[in-house]
Amino acid sequence: MEGKVHVQNSYTRVGFRLPDWATQMYPVIQGVWQYVRERGLHWRMMGDFAAAQELEVIKIDEAWSGEGVIVFRPTPEELAAWEAKGVKVVNISSEASHLDVHSSLPDNFHMGKLAAEHLLSFGFENFCYVGSRERVYSCERHAGFKATLLAAGFETQEINIGGEALSSSNRAKLIQLALRRPIERIQKPVAVMARDDITALAIVRCASSLGIKVPEDLAVVGVGDALLHCQMAWPPLTSVRYPAKSVGYHAARVLHQLLEEGEAEQKVQSRSSGIELRESSKVFQVSDPLIESVLVYIRTHSSGENIQISQLGDKFSVSYSFLRKRFREVVGHSIRHEINVRRIECLKAELLNSDLTLQEVAWQMRFSSVEHMARFFLRHVGQTPKRYRMSHAQPIEIA
Repeated sequence: MEGKVHVQNSYTRVGFRLPDWATQMYPVIQGVWQYVRERGLHWRMMGDFAAAQELEVIKIDEAWSGEGVIVFRPTPEELAAWEAKGVKVVNISSEASHLDVHSSLPDNFHMGKLAAEHLLSFGFENFCYVGSRERVYSCERHAGFKATLLAAGFETQEINIGGEALSSSNRAKLIQLALRRPIERIQKPVAVMARDDITALAIVRCASSLGIKVPEDLAVVGVGDALLHCQMAWPPLTSVRYPAKSVGYHAARVLHQLLEEGEAEQKVQSRSSGIELRESSKVFQVSDPLIESVLVYIRTHSSGENIQISQLGDKFSVSYSFLRKRFREVVGHSIRHEINVRRIECLKAELLNSDLTLQEVAWQMRFSSVEHMARFFLRHVGQTPKRYRMSHAQPIEIA
């Protein structure tokens, strides 16, 4: 009995700090607790959270003492103070990645790549990135966006929101002023990636004030998939998902290694699982209204319907042979190819973003069996669904 009481009452004090505005990062704590529970760790989490002044705030700063801390944007002064106390630190902000601190971070370059691939698939030829050269994460996302488009033969324009607009108490008005003229003058139709969802929302509002149609004239993709910002926009925002749960899981793993062994990987990156498609980018740059309607139908029904090519002709009141020929002429590939690509995208998202079993995923995606789904996935991806889910749950390690 005494031994059990001793284990129950001994715990590791771990501080956790996340800014109130970073709503897309809230699932970080889910990832931390997933790791803690899987390992049976006795961690007492202490958070620096605002609670409408109903709870006393536990400040996680240089004065805080404990065994470890997972923190967003630690300062050099905090790192020095914690090191002197023997507190192990894991940073979860790209803006502090230049400091000598262990970090669990999102793969921002890959986020830019995903946004570019998504917008390319809609047939755009004009592209623009809206961000800030003073933010590390913004520059990394821009680099991935630009490199992917360049490889496809397209240039990227840039709208830079300077530090004055970002630091001012009147930042909302200054950001709108910084956006207004470039958005008004840019060649349209144009596909835009914003550094985050808040910036994407600002772009949509600016376009609306100028009478520019979203997405017909200006398609927008944000980053973060913060529901408050994405769903409150009109039209609702397409967004690259932020891998918050994975960032938290690996932050806990790295901290655990530091506490147990005194060393761990210096930096670990987690990749986004893909794009959350909404109306702000749901438009195709094709001149044929029939084929545009078919493309929209495929995009919006691939996740929960096993689309049969033979049925598309009936649905759109044309012969199957005519539709098949016309689709290839306009889009450049077959209807079957389009359906398969979109179903693979949906399958990947389900495998990485849900806790559904493979049988449940197969049922939701309307496969006849889990074996049928596995054969389809292996043929197009080169891995089984189980192997894909397991391999993408692991971090990307950087020396």
